[in-house]
Amino acid sequence: LKQILYNLLSNAVKFSESGKRIGLRAYPQDGCAIIEVWDEGRGIDTKDV
Repeated sequence: LKQILYNLLSNAVKFSESGKRIGLRAYPQDGCAIIEVWDEGRGIDTKDV
């Protein structure tokens, strides 16, 4: 889990333009932990998904 979060956050920093926001949120839901990582980067082109 530590490595996954590190990779997600590293990619968010690497591929986001200067001044763009990066977020991390964790909260409990139905007995589970929900972890969200998001950024304001350009994302992945749909043809590459």
